[in-house]
Amino acid sequence: MLAHTSHTKTRARTKHSTHDEEQTGGGESARDPRTPAARSALNEFDHKFFGITDAESINMDPQHKLLLQCSYRALEDAGIPMEKANGTQTGVFLGLMNRDFELANVRNNPKHIDHTHGTGTAMSIAANRISYIFNFTGPSLSIDCACSSSLVALHLACQAIKQGDCEMALCGGVTCILEPSIFVALSKAKMISSDGISKPFSSKADGYGRGEGCGLVLLKPLKKALEDHDHIWGIISKTAVNQDGHSVSPITKPSMVQQEELLRKIYSTETDLTGVQYIEAHGTGTPVGDPIEAGSISKVIAKARPQMSGPLIIGSVKSNIGHTESVTGVAGLIKVILMMQHETIVPSLFYSMENSSIDVESLNMKIPTTAEKWISDCRAGRSAGINNFGFGGTNAHTHVRQYVQSKKPKAQLISKSHQYFVVSATSEKSMKNIIEDTAKQISAGKISELQTLLYTSACRRSHLKHKYRKVFQTSSLADLQEKLTAAVEKKLVPSKTISKLVFVFCGNGVHIREIMKIERLLQSYICLNLIEMLRSEPEKSTELSDPKIAQPLLFAIQVAVVKLLKHWGISPDAVLGHSIGEVAAAHCSGLLSLEDAVKVIHYRSSLQSTVTGGKMLVVSNMAISEILKILPSYSGRVCLAAYNSPQSCTLSGNADDIDRFHQNLSNSASGKDLFLHILDVPAAYHSHMMDPIVSRVKESIGSLQAHDLETELFSTVTGISLSSSDFITGEYWARNIREPVQFEQAVKSAAKNKKSVIFVEIGPRRSLQRYITETLGKDFTVLPSVQPDKDHETMLAVVCKLFELGVKVDWEMFYKGFESESIPYPRYQFDDVKRDVLASRLQLIGPTGNHPVVTQMGTGSSVFSCDLSSESVAFLQDHKHSGVAIIPGAFYTELGLATLMAYAKPKVPLSSLQLSITFQSPYVFTRNAPDLKVHLDPPDHLASNTCNFKIQSTSALYAFGTVEAKPGRTPEEQFISLDCIYKRCTFHMTTEELYKHLSQTGFEYGSVFRNKADVYYGEQFREAISVFKVPKELLPQLHDYHLHPVVLDYVMQIVPVTIGHDLSARPQFPAKIGSLTVFEPLEEEMVVYLRAVHVGEEDFDICGCLSNKQGRVLVELRHVKIRILGSRSQVVKEYFFHNGFSLTSEVVTFNTPIKALFFSDQVGISKALQQYLDPTPRYVSSSNSIALLEGGVELILSKLKISSVTKNFQEILFMWGDADLTTLESEKVLNSMAGCCEIFRKLIGYLRALHFPGDIRVITYRSSESIVDYINPGFVLSGMTRACAAELPELSFQLIDMGSGTFEDIKTLIQVLRSYPCDKYPELLVKEGKILKPEITHTPLPTMAISSRNVHMLHNEEVFILQTSDPYVMTNLSATQMDNSIELNQEKNIDLHLSKICVHSSDYFPVSISDLNYGQTLYWNKHTTENHKLLAVDFSGTVTAVGKDVSKFKVGDHVVTCYPVAATSKVVLPAAVWCKAKNLSFLNDIPCVSYMVLAWEILHKALPEAKQQRKLGIFSIVPDSALMNVLIAIANRLGWNVKVSTQADQLSCDFSEAVGAVLLPPYYLKNIELASSVRGIKDIVLVYENQTEFPFNTTTFKGTNEEVHFHTLLMSQIMQKGSLQIQMPHIYRWLKSMHLDRKALSLDTTVVVKFQDIDLMSVKESESYFTCQILPIIVLNSDAKNQLSDIPVMPKHRLFHKNLVYIVTGGLTGLGFETVKFIAQKGGGNIVILSRSNPNPQMQQEICQVSSRWGSTIKSLPCDVSVSEQVDQTIVQSPTPLPAEWERSSCRTTSPGRYAPCD
Repeated sequence: MLAHTSHTKTRARTKHSTHDEEQTGGGESARDPRTPAARSALNEFDHKFFGITDAESINMDPQHKLLLQCSYRALEDAGIPMEKANGTQTGVFLGLMNRDFELANVRNNPKHIDHTHGTGTAMSIAANRISYIFNFTGPSLSIDCACSSSLVALHLACQAIKQGDCEMALCGGVTCILEPSIFVALSKAKMISSDGISKPFSSKADGYGRGEGCGLVLLKPLKKALEDHDHIWGIISKTAVNQDGHSVSPITKPSMVQQEELLRKIYSTETDLTGVQYIEAHGTGTPVGDPIEAGSISKVIAKARPQMSGPLIIGSVKSNIGHTESVTGVAGLIKVILMMQHETIVPSLFYSMENSSIDVESLNMKIPTTAEKWISDCRAGRSAGINNFGFGGTNAHTHVRQYVQSKKPKAQLISKSHQYFVVSATSEKSMKNIIEDTAKQISAGKISELQTLLYTSACRRSHLKHKYRKVFQTSSLADLQEKLTAAVEKKLVPSKTISKLVFVFCGNGVHIREIMKIERLLQSYICLNLIEMLRSEPEKSTELSDPKIAQPLLFAIQVAVVKLLKHWGISPDAVLGHSIGEVAAAHCSGLLSLEDAVKVIHYRSSLQSTVTGGKMLVVSNMAISEILKILPSYSGRVCLAAYNSPQSCTLSGNADDIDRFHQNLSNSASGKDLFLHILDVPAAYHSHMMDPIVSRVKESIGSLQAHDLETELFSTVTGISLSSSDFITGEYWARNIREPVQFEQAVKSAAKNKKSVIFVEIGPRRSLQRYITETLGKDFTVLPSVQPDKDHETMLAVVCKLFELGVKVDWEMFYKGFESESIPYPRYQFDDVKRDVLASRLQLIGPTGNHPVVTQMGTGSSVFSCDLSSESVAFLQDHKHSGVAIIPGAFYTELGLATLMAYAKPKVPLSSLQLSITFQSPYVFTRNAPDLKVHLDPPDHLASNTCNFKIQSTSALYAFGTVEAKPGRTPEEQFISLDCIYKRCTFHMTTEELYKHLSQTGFEYGSVFRNKADVYYGEQFREAISVFKVPKELLPQLHDYHLHPVVLDYVMQIVPVTIGHDLSARPQFPAKIGSLTVFEPLEEEMVVYLRAVHVGEEDFDICGCLSNKQGRVLVELRHVKIRILGSRSQVVKEYFFHNGFSLTSEVVTFNTPIKALFFSDQVGISKALQQYLDPTPRYVSSSNSIALLEGGVELILSKLKISSVTKNFQEILFMWGDADLTTLESEKVLNSMAGCCEIFRKLIGYLRALHFPGDIRVITYRSSESIVDYINPGFVLSGMTRACAAELPELSFQLIDMGSGTFEDIKTLIQVLRSYPCDKYPELLVKEGKILKPEITHTPLPTMAISSRNVHMLHNEEVFILQTSDPYVMTNLSATQMDNSIELNQEKNIDLHLSKICVHSSDYFPVSISDLNYGQTLYWNKHTTENHKLLAVDFSGTVTAVGKDVSKFKVGDHVVTCYPVAATSKVVLPAAVWCKAKNLSFLNDIPCVSYMVLAWEILHKALPEAKQQRKLGIFSIVPDSALMNVLIAIANRLGWNVKVSTQADQLSCDFSEAVGAVLLPPYYLKNIELASSVRGIKDIVLVYENQTEFPFNTTTFKGTNEEVHFHTLLMSQIMQKGSLQIQMPHIYRWLKSMHLDRKALSLDTTVVVKFQDIDLMSVKESESYFTCQILPIIVLNSDAKNQLSDIPVMPKHRLFHKNLVYIVTGGLTGLGFETVKFIAQKGGGNIVILSRSNPNPQMQQEICQVSSRWGSTIKSLPCDVSVSEQVDQTIVQSPTPLPAEWERSSCRTTSPGRYAPCD
């Protein structure tokens, strides 16, 4: 632009208003302010890149934004990454003078000024924010010297560097023109050009044209810049600043005198004068200023130079870009260094010799009018000066020299394997733009060297905080360009910045230097040349199978690989090792020194090499639980050596047994699916084969020195994180070789509570990836560090992959030795958000799309504001909780829909949107409530039809969610049957009761939020229904919203009613709406229907809808989660604690003498300790207790001739707390405990007076047991010891409780006395040879055990009922026990146990009792967790009892029937419906009796009797279905010749000779029409699916064939119980008459098997009983045990029992009666209320209601429970005696809130 003589004038300005007096001031019109040299894209800013919130960004001065982005550009150009500049002593020196943004904001938006306005406009923050964002710690300041500001800032920066105030500095300036006031003022001062153009040194100049811009330079000492390979533009030689003072008048007039003085400071020698070749003049284009400046330059420089130097060239950048005011100085500097780089002096526009305002010849100056070559004969290169003057008189000048690049030897070429182009960004858009821009620069030839590009991309660009990362391996610029171009079109995935990096040690790698160090350390143990072995060919080496060779080699390589990765800056967050890998893991974690690690690897490997024999087998694709079932048969011969994953393990043991195990698995049914591999190892590690060397390993390794951990370390011996003694004892390493490798558990521990974990295998090949993936799933990344034959490539590849996954990589170490100077590419591409400078507030005048409250913050903005002060949302103030107005969650739902509808381009229909929202925190209305905003983030996700949103203020997040657009979306339930729902919802709650309950939970609703209709509740399916009528005051605005908040809030109000009996005063809040869709516009009157699909203790889930009055769904809600506060589990979590114990260990100190004074016990512990003690201990027997109490401690010691306790003893062991008091009376127990405490008190008093320096250890006996069966003084002595320890810090106490007096515990006690100091372990428990440390822990909530029983484990007398999880499909079968109260209540019934049940479908007959009773009117079933009682139709069983009038059946008979009844294991049915199975052998295995019933109805009742060979046509879409086989077989026996048709278009042809036709479902009207049109057909039988009404009017088809007779069969009518009782005896006789057998009726079956929650059925759920070819059956009883259906029995989680009696005292009022209701509701069958008075009539009515509702028997008896005689009399001699069964049963008592058993 400069060289091609163009003038900047961009970004059209809107016309600014001016005041009248400004337009007519002094008779001259003001200058036109509309033509500045303006900067394009002024307010585009990537606020996320700099970590600035959107709200703060809105109020930031655009000048601040420009400065931030230019600061990054300056660092980028210098090749200094942000992370490298972070924390440096870098200064920031800025010049700026315009405050247009602040002035415009105050004038235009005074009401919208908030806390971000101050920091957004302050001049100081312009510099300070740069220091804050980049973490610079040097001086940071903004100065205003008007137009000289930026060069004065440069001067101050140079001084600060020279003085040591900072090591480098950013300096420059910025100017943005946003407001007309300054224009007007400058116009009136006649400083502004009439055409807006600066014409320096021209006679046409009449003022300057304003310009915008931002310029920054980075200053650094030259020596340091050269050391750092920085890109250097130029060298600042000298700077100077002065002031005009009062040398001229007015203040704005330039002073020639002071300008000359300033120049003389710089050019004080002849060398200075001859060296300068160009002066960048201030040259604003004012008639006064230009001549003065030219004169001062001429006098001091141009005329003072030698004659041979020629005229001095001057120019001014203002002719090109206008006068940029506070930026102009640095703009001139940048112009000069660009001219130096291009060796070109650019022309000054609008100047010519003819129109010059100065005499250039007399001044010895030259102003070029065309571009010319900048010729320099000076060895130092080109040099120039820059003038910069402020209109207040502050002058600045800078002298700059060209940086002459000295020729350096070419940098070492990067190996081709190191050629990686590294790119990263904070957003996907930035990333793609960087890739695209770099490809374009390569194509344009601006990048010529691949090596400098790669080095710059990796080492000289910022990467640390960027979540989008990519590494391209390349071989040339052309190759890279091709790869970059292709990458632009690909989807980029962000890295997970919180990933945990875990190194898993398993194999080999290479890093020679570290291996040499390890080799030297090994020389003290074994002669081993590791490097030579690495270089040799492994297949030719036989030594590598020897553990003493292989293991050190493996260890060395593992350590070397980790050292290399750490060298490249890659450090793990955690490490773990598989078996031998633990040694390297322990060292690389920092715990073990290299010397100790080498010691471990030597002894471990050398001792293992002494063991040979055995084999190891890897088994995969088989659950370990199954392996464990097999192992007992190999006990002592085969061990489980490693738990690799849930599906993989390693076995180890005797060779023959391993071979046999291998063979057995191979030959098993699942053998072909297993992976079985014999490991090539010399011995069976981790098995009993290691036992001979376990003790030797322990002794040889001994104790190791523990060092501070550098990273978390997990043990595969324990499966958990490092414990105190892990890895640092020989005992641990002995366990390491013997015990199974807990790899699976260690991996789980490492990944616990982490969503993103990256595993890197430290080994020679990918060996553990499968195990990790099987353990954690495929969402976790596993990378190899080395691969066979390509170890170098793999190491480099893993570095690149880890970088892409978000791991920090030190690229400078990666490129060490290949450094080069940085180049300008790649350039970061900011993901700018475009926002009108001042429109963000001006646009708040009108809402978005006529929405009452939502307003888009600028055109295309993804941020929306909410005007909560609007009158249209005044109703929100009526929604309160505990007296405080809060926004309902329903309002947030509307905001999510409204903002997406406004933002979406192109527009989408509301019915296509599915919203999910999570409610985070309440928004409280207060006087200073923060502004509410909705952020759509990220907006570009609309391309994938999904958009996330957040509703927040500057201080809190209130809700967040997702809106997904899917065209053609339909509701899961399109219609609901309102009549059926009302029939089920029999409980009634008035509107007054509803709002009373809601008020008890804290909610308060104004009139607009209150619905006037009552609510109806159905307990069985936990559903509620109510009518909602929109209040009149809301009707006008109902359709201004997508879903009016009041409407949705009313839906939420009736949510608690769905859990009916669980209604309580515990607060309930909506936590989440899983799915909400508005399908149709709301109506004035609607129906709300809700169903609780899951009810837990802490929350419950709801599905439901808003429908119109006809039941058409308008709005569908699914998975609305309601959180219940104050749950039992929450109370337990927060407030319940208990004493727990954890294992602890210390390094054992041997042979330490214990010099102690023993107060010896009675159990014998002190006696057992004698052999371990110092030979001089003294014992005080408990027989001296009375003497001690009476005479004191001194008396006892004198008797024992102990002269000085302090000198003779290091410890006091007090063991008198073990006396057995179990059999004593309570008073004696109390006296004994008090006496023991008094003795101890006296002893402590004595020792305190002596200032005893040793330890006082109190040893108790079995005082920490959870079950007390041994009472002793230790219980109280423990408490007293703790009190003494707390109150007497000068003494040292330790409390030790012994679990027993066994040899094992005595030995452990010695270990405690020798190695466990009192100050570190104030309390310990010795039990079963272990040392435990007590700790207070949270008490976990007890959980109900899940039953693992199935129906075959139940006794015959235990009755159960089968259940299905879907009322319309027999699936997920389970059983639940029921009361065994089924009796033969009629004389003609028989009692039997079911054996087999045929599985039918709901189109044939209802499959559940729910389906039978309510049909298809249960909604959102697939979301529920409830079960439905199964309905059996076809079944068989064994007779267990018969009525006295039943003669043809006896106990033990096997019978079959068709009779709809609940599928219980025991049924009682009329004898008439049964038939002995032996009489109908074909039904013995398959009791499909209903098929026979249907055949009877069709062939016997509907169709006329068949004459010989008459033809019958049957239409069925499945010709060989089981039903068809039955019908054909029976029809043939009856003389029919059956023709089957399967296609509607072939029906007429197929039935052409038929006289009768049968149509089986499914069929359509067309089929009936075709059948009725066949001439020969006289009778047509239409079998209808399960429904209650005829779907077709058969008279419609009579017109085509008047002779046809239609016979309609409804399955629902055929299967009526009354009809079956009458018909079944006739049907059985009819079947017997045909002599059918199994050959005639051969049907295929499959057994329904329930296994691991999966129904293994050969019949698909969608298959119909009409058309299935294979009949599924449930087998409950069979001689073939493998054919039984494995149906689990669901446990009963009942708090109370039906057959027990519960007594509630004070049960007629308040909490007492609530307790009565609670017991009844939770299953209590019999309740007695004891109260001083009888219940009044109202209370008696409530008792009756509770009794009726829950089926409990409740009696109230007068009794004062404080008088025991009355209690006895009431229960035993009550005039109203208890029922007999109550007296036989157990009795439990309860007072309100407490339960306890009583005799």
